[in-house]
Amino acid sequence: MASVMVQVGQCGNQLGEALLEELYAATVGAGAASGGGPRSATAELAARRFREAFFRADPDLDEEEELLAEESRRGYLQEPVADSRSARPGARPAASRSRQRVARAVLLDMEPRVIDECLRHRRRWRYDPSSAFRLEGGSGNNWAQGFCKRGPAVRDSVVEILRREAEGCDRLDTFSLVQSGAGGTGSGLGTYLTGVLRDEFPSATVLNCLVWPLSSGEVVVQDYNAALTIAELQKCSHGMMCLFNDHARYVCQKLEGVDRPEMHDLNRVLARDLASSLFVPSHNAHGHWALGQLVRNLVPLPALKCLLTQTVPQMSQDAVAFSNHSWKALTNQLSACPVGWPLGDESATIRREHAGARLVTLRGRDAVRGANFDHEAAGLGVLPAAFETVGGYSQLQVRHQEVSTTLYGNDRTLSMVSNSEAVTLPLDAVAARGNSMLSASAYVHQYATHGYCESDMYSAFVGIEQIIGDYRIRLGKVA
Repeated sequence: MASVMVQVGQCGNQLGEALLEELYAATVGAGAASGGGPRSATAELAARRFREAFFRADPDLDEEEELLAEESRRGYLQEPVADSRSARPGARPAASRSRQRVARAVLLDMEPRVIDECLRHRRRWRYDPSSAFRLEGGSGNNWAQGFCKRGPAVRDSVVEILRREAEGCDRLDTFSLVQSGAGGTGSGLGTYLTGVLRDEFPSATVLNCLVWPLSSGEVVVQDYNAALTIAELQKCSHGMMCLFNDHARYVCQKLEGVDRPEMHDLNRVLARDLASSLFVPSHNAHGHWALGQLVRNLVPLPALKCLLTQTVPQMSQDAVAFSNHSWKALTNQLSACPVGWPLGDESATIRREHAGARLVTLRGRDAVRGANFDHEAAGLGVLPAAFETVGGYSQLQVRHQEVSTTLYGNDRTLSMVSNSEAVTLPLDAVAARGNSMLSASAYVHQYATHGYCESDMYSAFVGIEQIIGDYRIRLGKVA
């Protein structure tokens, strides 16, 4: 089951690169081992299947990487680092560029700078330069320019790249489109390409990893762009994983001690949350992993497509060495967290039973035994009766991965993806600010110039209100 990463815009390419780095560490670098001893033939096959989900198959590298992983597990080799500039003395250098694993990824942007940086970075894996597409000029932070002008203009060229990458997969499962909701290329072009993916690859699942802008403001028209993106994705995406820069900044400042986090700090937090909660392969009750099936199970109704993620523990790297968490303690910690992201006291009023689906992932020592905890007693397993089973699948999924250390360096992590009413809070905020600007016709002419008129924008905001209403009626209480 292969998954192709589609990175769109500056944010999409930077976050996509950080996510692939986490996935490489989890599925190739760490070897997905359960301890210091040799792995069984079944474990070897599972590890190979997992890494080939995100990186192209390369039999010549399999033996070399397994040897390095075995040496690392036995303590003979320091773990290789992503950037040679930060290499520790004595660490074996990364493989030469011709011997690096190649990511299943397509890079798209209307400016060349960020893509060129992604192709130039030295790491343990690499992108295929022929899978990158860039132009000069950008999209001017204008959703309509990306959606109405840039998208149709580059469609044929981009589809050719996507088709070539898809044909390199033994069995294509998912397109994971990473994009921002604030700018023009990520939001507009990314939304347009989502519809293209559904048309050109009807059997594949399309997951949109959508980064919401900082509430303090990144772009003056960010609420327009975010609302238009969500309203259109509601029509064509299989699921929207909502990621919040506000949450990432909170983690950096309050939990990791980074006073003034930069974009690479925020991307690191978001990438770890994504990888740990959904992307890193883990075993479930059926013994297999498929990202597309997980996404489809998390969307019980076509009207409910917004997904939220949480992971514990979160702490500074200096504190990891002094921490030791039991599964019970992590469960209590996760159940005490507000669903979604830090929104103040109001977020605490959204109870956990206001969710239509939930995926709980345990990763670390004794994960199999930890997966048998009492979900309902912990407050993680209460679902409305109408959503306990949809389409023959339980809407509460529990999966596990037995490893010696996790992505965070902790001995155990507990993650949850939920389709929850909590998403109505950020949606409300975007709708309120956007409607206020729209009632004054602020910046409307910039969108009309590219073919998206004021009536189209009003229709999009009506769509946002419909999404909010669906979540409150079906999962919570009508406000």
